[in-house]
Amino acid sequence: MDTIANLSDKFSWRRMMSIGLIFKGPVRLYLLLTAIITFACYAFVQLCIYLGGNEISAYTLMSLIVGVMLYLGPLTFAKRDATMMTLLPAKAVEKWLFYMLFSLVAVPAVVQGVWYGCDYAYAYLTSGEPFYEMILSRYNLKEAMLGLDNRFFLVCINLVQTSSLVISILYTVLRSTRHRVIKSLLTLVAVMLATGLTSALAGVVVAFNELADKPDITPDQAVNLINNMYPIFGFVYGLLAVYSIVMGWLCYRQIAKGEVKA
Repeated sequence: MDTIANLSDKFSWRRMMSIGLIFKGPVRLYLLLTAIITFACYAFVQLCIYLGGNEISAYTLMSLIVGVMLYLGPLTFAKRDATMMTLLPAKAVEKWLFYMLFSLVAVPAVVQGVWYGCDYAYAYLTSGEPFYEMILSRYNLKEAMLGLDNRFFLVCINLVQTSSLVISILYTVLRSTRHRVIKSLLTLVAVMLATGLTSALAGVVVAFNELADKPDITPDQAVNLINNMYPIFGFVYGLLAVYSIVMGWLCYRQIAKGEVKA
């Protein structure tokens, strides 16, 4: 590995990946734990469907558990030695990118890969349909709730929300010197509450304007109402995307602040 004295060259992927050697144990453990929990949650949902239970409630609960595992990926770095990381012969941007790639790419890839891999494998083996498609068709959500196919919009919202939560927790882990786990959990709750309350408030405002003079709401009006909420949610999550970019920059500043200057 390069020494601190000769880090004036260009960005090095080799140096960035070598950071992983320091966290090899925690990274492997967290990814394995995430894969096991994701598989167990998917299996529980399918068991609930097989036994005739409420699959929506089961899916909601299991999604929350899987989501928490996804959001808390940065806790992998909670036990890092600050002095060792400062003296590590790697640039701040290389350390920052490693943290970001693990938290925003590696962990979500394991979660999505295990969940959808199991889903499509189960559908293939049972000659059925994937869970997501089954829910859409069984409850007619695509037509009755979404109107036009807004999957891309919903995927973007999900990506923005996930990024904001993960980066917020990463910043908490990088900035805190004590009680990183507790502070990270509090950060997760705070950002989720702020996002949920903002979206709920926006929805209430739209609903009040749309239904103020309508004592009875028809199915068509309900679809109209939901479709009219998309621009509001787009604005809210646009602000959240800006917040994620700012927090990502603050993460980099936090890493660079403690670097040893050559």
